[in-house]
Amino acid sequence: MARRRDRSPRGEAADDTAERAEAEESGPARPRPELRWVQLREPRHAVELGRNGRVLASHYHAGYDAWEVLLETYEGELSE
Repeated sequence: MARRRDRSPRGEAADDTAERAEAEESGPARPRPELRWVQLREPRHAVELGRNGRVLASHYHAGYDAWEVLLETYEGELSE
């Protein structure tokens, strides 16, 4: 008995995933995102996020009198 090719959405998704993985390997390397918790004691000063960085969450911590911020930054974009 011959086996039929799976034409379900799951089978197509697997094909798409394989094609995407091949394209990523052959294309230029993309920077990887990094998550960082930053504590800002003086929120009037700017924080450098980099070109593609963004703020994911923030919370004022009264005990430290500072803002705690979760940043998504990319390798090589944030100056240390």
